[in-house]
Amino acid sequence: MSIRNSIISNLATLVSGIAGVNTVVVANEKIDLQQFKVRDLPLIEIRVEKEEPEYETGRTGYWFLSLMITVYFLDNQNDNTQRESLNEKLKNKIGSDPTLSEVCEMCEIITETSGGVFPLYEEEFSVLTRYERGIANA
Repeated sequence: MSIRNSIISNLATLVSGIAGVNTVVVANEKIDLQQFKVRDLPLIEIRVEKEEPEYETGRTGYWFLSLMITVYFLDNQNDNTQRESLNEKLKNKIGSDPTLSEVCEMCEIITETSGGVFPLYEEEFSVLTRYERGIANA
């Protein structure tokens, strides 16, 4: 398995352990929520945004893999309790294993965006991972 696939797989495994999350989907493009049922929510979607190299002097190539994590959930309240709870759980999960079981050097949340309309809401997290490969393997 490539490092890229290992990062995605380990991240999916990590976030699937969040209490209250029913479904984790890895996709190449934004998913069609109509394919899922209400019982599948809260749902986490992980998709690759871009992958690019950053070479440094020597024999190592550093790569950045940008991912988008979207959390979809239903909420019928006017407060942000569920939103804040899911956000905190996701941040704590990623913070508890920032190397994704030592597959990458770092995995960090760069930005967070709220969206959606009653009753379906979404939180998008832009995530950046950095890993290295020998230049011969890059």
